[in-house]
Amino acid sequence: MKRGKNVEKSWINLTRVRFAFCMIRQTGWRMKTGRTKAGKQRKDCGKTGKGDEYMKHMEQDYEVFYRRITASFQTHPKRIRFLKNSNRILTATVYLVYPLFLGILLWNHDARVWKTALVPAVSFVLLSLIRKKINRPRPYETWQLDPLISKDTKGQSMPSRHIFSCTVIAMAFLSVIPPLGGLFLFWSVLLALVRVLGGVHYPSDVLAGFLAGIAAGILMIL
Repeated sequence: MKRGKNVEKSWINLTRVRFAFCMIRQTGWRMKTGRTKAGKQRKDCGKTGKGDEYMKHMEQDYEVFYRRITASFQTHPKRIRFLKNSNRILTATVYLVYPLFLGILLWNHDARVWKTALVPAVSFVLLSLIRKKINRPRPYETWQLDPLISKDTKGQSMPSRHIFSCTVIAMAFLSVIPPLGGLFLFWSVLLALVRVLGGVHYPSDVLAGFLAGIAAGILMIL
């Protein structure tokens, strides 16, 4: 009797799973906007040449994403001003402290000055060439959005050179003064958030810049 009940329960659970699977197949994985069937569109994109429709779908998704993460800024001018000032201050602080850091090393005849100067400089040039080759459009060029940080640069969005520079400089500090290096790595993460919120970079742009900075910085630590 007990075995019969277990079999009956298993059959009921299997039926429920089948029903859920059928519902998923019929409706597709809908975005929260309730307007698209992302799974079906990915499939159609490769088979029926609906690439333009899929890109339009992705465009709408990024616009929704950007409006969502900047909703608390859009109607508050003071917050937008704070974001813009944060972008300037975070960037300027790193660029001002770094030459001072190199000057102190040079003054103390510290041999590490050459590595902490050459690695960031050479990798900066290489990264600039790579991103020029990739030439990824900026978010405000591709999508219908109004960036919170005004910028009219065209292309060269990937990787983010701001984030790369901040990160590789942080790694230079990390190789000599670890606590200060850790602080500037955190500084770099904050700047990455600001650049995405500002609408001048995609999240993947700042992530690529951060990882490139870490990779170049490891050469100074080895």
